Amino acid sequence: MLVYCFDYRTREFVGACELGPTDVDPRNPDAFLVPGNAVADPPPALEDKQAAVWGGAEWSIVPDHRDEIWWDQGGRPVVIEELGDPSALGLSPDAPPPPIPEIARRQLRLWMLNAGHDDAAIRAAIATLDEPDRSHALIEYEDATTFQRSHHLFDLLGPAFGLASADIDQAFREAALL
Repeated sequence: MLVYCFDYRTREFVGACELGPTDVDPRNPDAFLVPGNAVADPPPALEDKQAAVWGGAEWSIVPDHRDEIWWDQGGRPVVIEELGDPSALGLSPDAPPPPIPEIARRQLRLWMLNAGHDDAAIRAAIATLDEPDRSHALIEYEDATTFQRSHHLFDLLGPAFGLASADIDQAFREAALL
């Protein structure tokens, strides 16, 4: 008789085995003694990244992402060790984007120039801001030696150049290469 074994802890299918003469029930010679971690019902057919799990009455199919690296909401890698859907735990299979680099004044100005925005255009955009943002932006633009994407003035000035927040992120990444 062929039986289908499952792991005691995870209850996932681990293989089939054939019961032999030593497994015959001594009280009923027409029956076999089936081990506690085996059933006569075959598991369902599986696709990649799936496991069959015995639920007590039938098999179910669950996601199997063990040994994969997923990412938590803080961008930290997590090695999956258990059966199930890691996204239900708030994990993502996609690595977070690289951090947005700090750029030098030269890189910012070169990127803007390459995008068709010269010094006069930048100053004109700054002039459209209300005070005190206008004065802060002008001081930052004229005096800062490095720029960080997290500075709120970039989100204030971006729309003047047709740049959404994601565009500004990408601009910083591109400027860092100049």
